Amino acid sequence: MQKTIDELQHRVEGADAAIWELIDVIREERGSPEATAASKRLREIEREQKETKRQLRDLTAQREQITTASVRDRLKVVERTLTGNKDPGETNRALRDAIRRIELCGKLGDDGMR
Repeated sequence: MQKTIDELQHRVEGADAAIWELIDVIREERGSPEATAASKRLREIEREQKETKRQLRDLTAQREQITTASVRDRLKVVERTLTGNKDPGETNRALRDAIRRIELCGKLGDDGMR
């Protein structure tokens, strides 16, 4: 999922650069066939960019939802371990595992699973 988000962000950045280049052509070649073609291409890129940004927003929201649910599930495991377990070793293992996975989740930007 993160790879797709990165690709979409790269596409948006590329579209930004293309938009500025087309604006320069339109400004420099005002009234020419090149400016007309650049204007047409500019509208196409803006439409594509709008759709890419929508996909990026949706995917990012989905990732955040999955990440939040994953952290919440891990915290429930910790809570059950702390309330129902008298073995300090098992409690420590559960806490270390949960914290390690939550840290990975934040670093990887996904649900922390491999």
